[in-house]
Amino acid sequence: SVVSPDAAQTGPHGILTGGNAMYTTKSGDTWDVIAKEVYGSEYHADVLMAANPQEIDTFIFNAGVELNTPALEEERDGLMPPWKYEASYD
Repeated sequence: SVVSPDAAQTGPHGILTGGNAMYTTKSGDTWDVIAKEVYGSEYHADVLMAANPQEIDTFIFNAGVELNTPALEEERDGLMPPWKYEASYD
């Protein structure tokens, strides 16, 4: 569910569109599952992790944890996760 401080519009899955929102975890959620639900792709798990450093050591969430879900800054080209396309093999 989403906690909305202002009266912005909500989109699919109750996710706030046009600004930052909160996602309240369900028992058993993982970063990739949350990213898939919030952003439509598990490849955006890094965005969630960066926005929620206090939970970085969590692998499987309990119910009721509130996570920041910032709007995506820009779409990435390709389907590779960031740890592959940002890697340097020099």
